[in-house]
Amino acid sequence: DQTQAHGTSEFFAWHRYLLWEFENQVRRLGPEYECFSVPYWDVTTDTGLFTDAFVFKSGIGGPGEPDHDECVNAENDGAWSREDFPLPHVCHELESAADNPTNGCCLKRAAGRTSLDLSGVSGYTNFIKKYPNFGADIGFRSWTFNGKHGEVHSFVGGGFDSYTHMISRYASEDPLFYMLHSWLDYVYVVWKQCWGYNKIAPEDLDQHPSAYFEYPIASKKMGVPSSGLDDALLYLPMHDLPWWEGKKRMPTARKLYDEQAWNMQYERGTFLPKSKLSIVCDNQEDGWDSNVLVPNSEETKAIIEALRSHGDEGSEVDVYQQRVWTEIERLKTLASFADYDDADWLQTWHAKTCNFQRQRRNAMPCYVPVDYEKCTDDDQVRGDAITLEELLQKDGVHGNTCLEEVRGNLYAWAKQSGLVYELCAGRFDDYHVCPLPVIDFMIDEDDAHYYDALLAMKEKMRSEDLALHADENNLVMAKSNVVSAPLIGEIADLIYPMYHSIVSTMIVLVMLGVAIFTMLRYCCRCQSDLSHPSDPTQENECNTDMFGYGSMAEML
Repeated sequence: DQTQAHGTSEFFAWHRYLLWEFENQVRRLGPEYECFSVPYWDVTTDTGLFTDAFVFKSGIGGPGEPDHDECVNAENDGAWSREDFPLPHVCHELESAADNPTNGCCLKRAAGRTSLDLSGVSGYTNFIKKYPNFGADIGFRSWTFNGKHGEVHSFVGGGFDSYTHMISRYASEDPLFYMLHSWLDYVYVVWKQCWGYNKIAPEDLDQHPSAYFEYPIASKKMGVPSSGLDDALLYLPMHDLPWWEGKKRMPTARKLYDEQAWNMQYERGTFLPKSKLSIVCDNQEDGWDSNVLVPNSEETKAIIEALRSHGDEGSEVDVYQQRVWTEIERLKTLASFADYDDADWLQTWHAKTCNFQRQRRNAMPCYVPVDYEKCTDDDQVRGDAITLEELLQKDGVHGNTCLEEVRGNLYAWAKQSGLVYELCAGRFDDYHVCPLPVIDFMIDEDDAHYYDALLAMKEKMRSEDLALHADENNLVMAKSNVVSAPLIGEIADLIYPMYHSIVSTMIVLVMLGVAIFTMLRYCCRCQSDLSHPSDPTQENECNTDMFGYGSMAEML
């Protein structure tokens, strides 16, 4: 199940059906639950707040109490305490029958206690607009799972020295698991509408690899369940439960693609207006689809207005990124900035916000060497046996704060996900290392010392990159001019139709060639036998009244 849910292109469809099934089972508990729906946790509202995040004050349980075995609501005997919400898994040695009267283990979190912060609106906007393709090793799916998904699991679950639900195989015992995946599904809906993929009929998805790309490809499956549009979604051992509807609905990625077919709706919340996606998305002539992304209810509007009337603009990080966007709008009107496009501005918006998050905790800008030691293919067989100490001792990683943070913050989550080798191989660095902005400018909240250090780091990395590729500049420039199309998987988007046409044509030509060669060989042999029979009294095997093996029609 985990392999299909996390390691393939079924990630969104798999969790979407799980949420649908979960909602319907809760509604069956009684009349008071018949309108229940899983709320989504807009994590961008909690960026920069750590243990003070709004979500931990919303009735869904606190961040976990380090002095009480990381249990949620241990002191105040809240709704998610051990007494009221006993759980059978993730038990620590400190727990015993004496302090565990319900014979169940507590809900555990170690949230907001590492350097890992949640991405803001600017980070989500940048990656939604940056990746128009569903993708394989890179693309929207990969960035969602490895980047945003792993970030939230690790933020709630804690670092390498923690053992809590959200970084264990029992993450679904934490109610935040469902709120997180409801949020990621919301983001998926926004991405589809931003690029117009919501207008594709499920039966036509095979012709739109940018909207759905089967991953991993067949030659790389190595025991991974198939992930095609019509392959069954697996939920073992849920199939054996009498109430599980998957047995009759037989969910697949194709069936789950259309939200309206499953009566799925999301209120727009505050993310859409803050994100500026209505401005930068190319497929917003008709606006957002109100059948799926419904306008906020009157109740939701009242809550948002009440927060604003009390002067609550959001977290310090949230306020910062909105002020950066205001400055961006001003700079875009100046001739000196006319050469930058939307991609540059969105990257800069995200990068400046990310660096402000580092500035707030007195960290320095990230330096990523052009080359540093990573795990090799020989280490792959060891997989999750690779220790965190080994990761931190790699040349170029040891002593590099940013690379050490990525490994320390994600190690526990990567281990339970079977991704320690990928973490050691540096495959998460691009997702979690704070980038340097493309466009340089300051606003009042920027610290001058940090800004100077950022510019110096940017120049250092640029110089190292040029030095490394000094002998390859011409080749690099040639490649950059040729490979300009975004990737849908491992094939450039613009050449994908050509790729399929060429492959199909080659197959036909090979079959045709074999058929012609066989026919000519047979005919030539028959003609020779008819002209010069070795035994005139014997009937020649070339019977012109029968279909011969060399016949073109028979061969085809």
